[in-house]
Order: sequence, then structure tokens, then C-alpha cells
Amino acid sequence: MEKFYCNSSGLVPRFLVVCNNSAPKTATLRYVSSSNLRCSSKTSTPAPSGTAKDKITPKEESSVDEAKKTTPPSAIDLALNSVVKVFTVSSKPRLFQPWQISMQNECSGSGFLISGKKIITNAHVVDNHTSVKVQKHGSATMYKAKVRMIGHECDLAILEVDNDEFWEGMKFLELGDVPKLQEEVHLVGYPCEYSHSSTELLTIQIDAAINSGNSGGPVFLGNKVAGVAFEGLFWSDGIGYMIPTPVVKHFLDCVEEKHVSFGSMNISYQTMGNAQIRDYFKMSKDMTGILVNEINPLSDAYNFLKKDDVILAIDGVPIGNDSKVPFLNQDTVDFKHLVSMKKPSETALIKVLREGKECEFNVGLKPVKPLVPLHNFDKMRSYYVYGGFLFVPLSQPYIDGSDMCECSSKKMPKKASEQIVIISQILEDDINAGYASFEDLQVKKVNGIEVDNLKHLCQVIEECSTGFLRLDLENEKVLILNNKLARKANSTILKELKIPSAMSDDLQPRQVSRFDAVIEMASSSPTQRTHVPIPPEPGGGGRSLTQDANEPPVPIHIVTEPLQLPADFLNPSPEKKLVIGFDCEGVDLCRHGKLCIMQIAFPNAIYLVDVIQGGEVLMKACKPALESAYITKVIHDCKRDSEALYFQFGIRLHNVVDTQIAFSLIEEQEGRRRPLDDYISFVSLLADPRYCGISYEEKEEVRVLMRQDPKFWTYRPMTELMIRAAADDVRFLLYLYHKMMGKLNQRSLWHLAVRGSLYCRCLCCMNDTDFANWPTVPPLPDNLKIGDQCPEEEILSVLDVPPGKMGRVIGRKGASILAIKEACNAEILIGGAKGPPDKIFVIGPVKEVRKAEAILRGRMIDY
Repeated sequence: MEKFYCNSSGLVPRFLVVCNNSAPKTATLRYVSSSNLRCSSKTSTPAPSGTAKDKITPKEESSVDEAKKTTPPSAIDLALNSVVKVFTVSSKPRLFQPWQISMQNECSGSGFLISGKKIITNAHVVDNHTSVKVQKHGSATMYKAKVRMIGHECDLAILEVDNDEFWEGMKFLELGDVPKLQEEVHLVGYPCEYSHSSTELLTIQIDAAINSGNSGGPVFLGNKVAGVAFEGLFWSDGIGYMIPTPVVKHFLDCVEEKHVSFGSMNISYQTMGNAQIRDYFKMSKDMTGILVNEINPLSDAYNFLKKDDVILAIDGVPIGNDSKVPFLNQDTVDFKHLVSMKKPSETALIKVLREGKECEFNVGLKPVKPLVPLHNFDKMRSYYVYGGFLFVPLSQPYIDGSDMCECSSKKMPKKASEQIVIISQILEDDINAGYASFEDLQVKKVNGIEVDNLKHLCQVIEECSTGFLRLDLENEKVLILNNKLARKANSTILKELKIPSAMSDDLQPRQVSRFDAVIEMASSSPTQRTHVPIPPEPGGGGRSLTQDANEPPVPIHIVTEPLQLPADFLNPSPEKKLVIGFDCEGVDLCRHGKLCIMQIAFPNAIYLVDVIQGGEVLMKACKPALESAYITKVIHDCKRDSEALYFQFGIRLHNVVDTQIAFSLIEEQEGRRRPLDDYISFVSLLADPRYCGISYEEKEEVRVLMRQDPKFWTYRPMTELMIRAAADDVRFLLYLYHKMMGKLNQRSLWHLAVRGSLYCRCLCCMNDTDFANWPTVPPLPDNLKIGDQCPEEEILSVLDVPPGKMGRVIGRKGASILAIKEACNAEILIGGAKGPPDKIFVIGPVKEVRKAEAILRGRMIDY
């Protein structure tokens, strides 16, 4: 098989260090984009017997004998009961005919067992798989395996076998350390594969050859695994590469979190080996580092770093002028290794020299998808055909398989959804005569509209109603087509070439149900942006709501993966405290009702966290922020939201500012007492001229739809009405927060914090001791302790109601509860059908709570 190389834009370093007896004096970096593995018989164990093609020939027996002579018995014994052969049948879409699937391909590799009944192998052994089976040593039986997780960046995959017979007599291998220079290692696998990812990875070079079929096998250092074999050099016998244990362990951690990814700085840079450039950027003689050339606009680093910054150190580790950092006290490795071994949700302390002054920043390491994807594994190709022109998004595999220039692969995206759309082919027809030279050119505009991505191009062309269609291409080329004739010709081209559809499935118009159609008819023109009012300063000053129309609208992001959320949110920090608007939507939202969407409002963006699509992985990533004391969550009526978060995802919502509570406290401060049964709705709060003074008619529209179909928030993809309604529920909360903070005195602010804390946990507790593991209630500030005069402590009490007595206790329409509220100054809540049955919660000052408890118990006894 041909082995070919390409420039890689990945940001995970590949570190090479030779082991055995041919170690180089220094470690080096190698950028390998694909692998074509070759056989190394001296370290291979015999293949399983049982089929004609698997029988061991005399030559192979000689190799096995030689392996036994050179390999310690412990390594051979471990391999026989822990290394398996992996058989894969795969099929992938064709690169230049994306509507077609290639013929099935059979290949084999190796894998080994680790604790938890997992099998580790290479991603390239099982990518695009339609079937995966494994075979034990000495057995003819093939067992069906399932690919649990695949990490193309690190070329690793986890397999599982749901068959107890397979695991009988098998042993699990233990991961060890990275081998030292010149330390002897032993490679084990089933020789008998193909190229893979363009991403850079930390690798170790060994002088044992890695052959086709050895991929995925363990490399032993003593009786522990030092790495996973994954590629070799076709022009050099006896040279191979393994993925070392730091990368393997990082991958396994990602498997537990159900998302494989590596940290990234998302920058381009140059080394500082020239003395003149160091002098120009005011570096002292003891300084070393790298020069920042460009920063990805979508990255967290873009908020902190600048072009011409000199990065001196990462997490206290100095970077050499050659971009290297110390590694294992033996040698050096590219600085990107420090970044890649962190989780994308983590931050790194970056020390930079800017205009001669040193400064430090905590920078998030969430990787940004490249403008040109490095690979297209395990998914269908996107395409669109119009007038015989085949449009596709540009990818690195496409560049590798064509004569295109590499320059496009170095460009950085300006927006998250951006793609480079090119004309891949021109399917010959009279309609496109004279345009043959336009293949592989980028489409810049369609009828004057800049093209964001392939889906956008498809949408603009499909909705075009003009007589002619104009496409502006790169190099200032222009393509003009008669719209009507092009559509007619397109049908003929598709039919003649037996192309099943003019567009791939991901571009097909969504089939909507009758209910969805009603929603879409009720919604206005589609939009993914909204205005977030600029919060006034505490004290009532600042800009009014009427001015927000003059401000640029902020984006509304649909979040299905943790990496789509801001790093400051995922990693709460006392250095950068946040205030966010917060709300939840769902079906009959409570401990049992389904949580569907979680809304988060920042001044510069709104994030709609899709709980249905993102699931537990996404909510687990949000948990630190929702439980953090460093992030203030502004919400209206937190009780049911907190209950749903706790019982469905184990999240203890903390540090909230409940606008319903704040409103009540302001009313109390100003001497107004509201009716006991008067619920402060969010709509009425927005309508109050003292706060926002705006109507929210669309809220009632959504409520009507929810009454007609309680599953309103479960439909996917979300309609424009759903997106707009969800965003509207949080976009005014930051404005309300600042408006209210300016009205509350110190005493009320303390009550606000205490009551918010108690309200968050009230419906989550089955008794008054269940909240022992929750964050503590905010203590009374010293400035409120004036002699014997200080606010009374507030508490939460949970009362049990005798079975079947709840309805009698509360009476019809809550009459008895209202009577009790009139007798004491405490908030009384009931569990009922939505919450915990036969429970009553009382929140308020200690004396008032005790009075309410006594009255409630008396009424229970009376009945």
C-alpha cells in the first residue's frame, strides 16, 4: 500500500524517542499523517489457528521460536492470555462520489485487554466499520465486538464483548510508565491495515518493526504495557512507533466522560532562534519562548493573547526558543504536549511578554474545530448537486486526494459553523458548458450573499426565485446559470448518473409533523440572534431597555457538547466570578418531569443547552458551574428547576438570585404587603414599569401550545419559536438583576442569599436532614450584628403528612394553607402530585417556622 504524507494542522504533539539499542542523542518531533504498517516477525506472537490461512508456516514457526528466545517469558505469557486478533469489515463513502459507498474492505489488527472488560486497539483498525470481531489465541471462535468509543485524534478505540465465554481465562494488562531512552521493550501482535488520522500525537519510536496486523497490540516494558503499537516506516525495516501510556490514560479518562478530546491552544506561532528577533521583542538574555502569529477567533486564547505576544511559559514550565519543554528529565518535547495532556475543560496559566512587560493569563484549552477538517471518519459525506455542479465542504482528505493547494488548510474560521465550499466536480451537460476549469474553486458568494457553509449555500440556491443565479468564486471568477434551465438539467443529470438525491441526508429539508407546522406558522422569520439589554449599574442608573434596539444582537447558541460552552463557565474560578441568567424548560418540570433545555444568558451570547441531545455527558460538564459559589445564577422561581436538576442529574443548584424572592424583599422594604396567594409571575415582573415595563405576549402563546401538546419542549430540531421563547426567558434576567441589586439594602441582600439557598433545596429533601451535603446557608454578616438587634435566622423545615391526609390538610383551593400563612410570616409549600407526596415545606424565620409547624400538626391531628 502507498504511504503518503501531508502537512498537519493538529495541535497534539508527536514525540519520538528511540528505544532498544539505537536511541538517538536527542528527541525529535515527527508529523505523521497516515500509517501503512509492515511486519516485524521477531516480536510477534503466533496467530490463532483454526483456518487454512491462519496456519503457521515453517518460516513463521522459526519466527515464533526466535521471539520466544528474545522475549522474556513473562511478556509471552501475558500476551497469550491478554492479546486478541481484531477482524474488521469496513465500508466508507467515496471521496469524489459522496453519494456512493465503497466496496467492503476486510482488515485485521491486534488488541489487548484492560480492567473493566475493555479491549484497546487502534482507531484505524475499526474506523468506518460495519462489523468487528475478535479472536483469542489458540481459538477458532470469533466473538462479535462492539465499538464503545473511538478517538481518531489519538488513534485509539475501546471494544466490548458481551459474551461471558470470551472472558474465561483471560487476563487484564496494567498500564505502566513511559520507557527511558535505550530501555528494552517488546512488541506483541498478530501480523498479517491501512492509513489513518492527520492529527499529531505523542509517539515513541522503537527499533522493533510494526507490521500490518500488529496495530493495536501492546508494547511491554517488563510485565506492564508501555504503549500501543500503531504505525511503522515503510522505507525502514525495524522502525516502528507506539502510542505511549500518557496518551492512552488520557483517552481512557475521556472514555469515562463519553467524549474524546485533547486540550489545544488554537494558535499559530514561530520559534525564536534568531537573536535579532529576540532583541526586537525586548527579550532579556535569560528569556526563551515562542512568538504568537495568529490566534483562532473562536478560541478562549483570543480573549487573552495578542499577535506578537511572546509565550514564555505554560503552567510555570519555560518554553525554549525552539518551542521545546523538558520531558521526563531526559530530553525535550514540543510544548504542545503540555497542552494536549489536559482536558479541554481545563485551563493553563500562560506567561507572556507583551511590549516588554510580563503578564499571566488563565486560558481555556477547548479545541476549536478547524476550518478544514482533518478527517471524515465514521460519517457520510455532505454534498449538493445543482446544474451538474457538485458542491462539497473542503476537507484534508479531499486535498490529499486531489491536486489542490495546501494553503486553505492553514486558514482559521471566523465563525463556528463556517466551511470552505468548493466545486468538486462538474457533471457534464450543455447547461455547464465552458465552465470545466472551475473545478476545485471555492464558492464565495451566491447572488451577493456570502456563503457560510454547504447547508447555507444549498438553502440560498433552493430558495432562489430570480431568473439567473450568480456564483462568485475564488480568483474573482464568476459563474452564471439560468435558474429554471439549471433545475431542469439537474433532474436529467441525476437520473442519467443514477444519483439518488441532489443533496445528502444532512441537507434534506426536515419532515415536520402537523404540530411542528402550526408552531412554524406561528413563528416569525427565522433568527438565531437576539438583543440582550445592557444591565444598568447598581443603584438604578444605566441605560434603559428602549436603547437595546440600537445595540447589535447577540448570537443564540444551541449547545449539544460541552466544548460549545465558554471555558469560564465550565471552569468556575474566584479570579473571574460570573453572573448569568438561568432557567430550565421541560415536560411537567419536577423530579419526575423531563428536563429538556437549560438556558444560560451572558451579556454577549445566549446558550440553549440541549439536555435531550447532550444527555448526561453535557450535564456532567455543567455541574461544577451550577454548584459553584463563583457563578451567580439569576433565575425566576428556582424551586422546580432545582428539583429537576437534583433528581435527574444529581446537581445541587447553588448561589442563586431568585428574582421572585428579590421582588418580595423589595416590596417588604418599601412597606407593601402583597396578598398571600399572589404568585409573582415572570410575565408580570417584566410588565412592572419599575423594572422592565414590557409585555411578553409570546409567553402566553407558548403556554397555549404546551397545553395542546405537553411534549412541546421535546421536539428536535428545535423550531424558531422554541429557540426564541427559550431565549426570551433569560435575556432580561441580567437587566433585572442589576436593577434589583440597586434597590436591596444589606439586610435584604442577606435574606435574598439565604432564602435562595433554602428554596433551591426545599423540594429536593425528603426530611430536614437530607440537605446535609448541600452547600452551607450563607452566614449572617458582621455588619448586621448590632448589639442584640440582628435579623432572625431563617430555616427550612420538612413535615410529613399522614397518608391520604394531604388534601384534607390543604383544604379545597388551598384555603387551610392560606389561613396558616395569615397566622405566621413563613412560606409554605406542598409536594403534592408533582413533588414529593405527603410532604410540606416551611421556609422562613425560626419562630415563624415553628409556629407554622405547630398549626400544621394540629390541623393534621384534627383531621
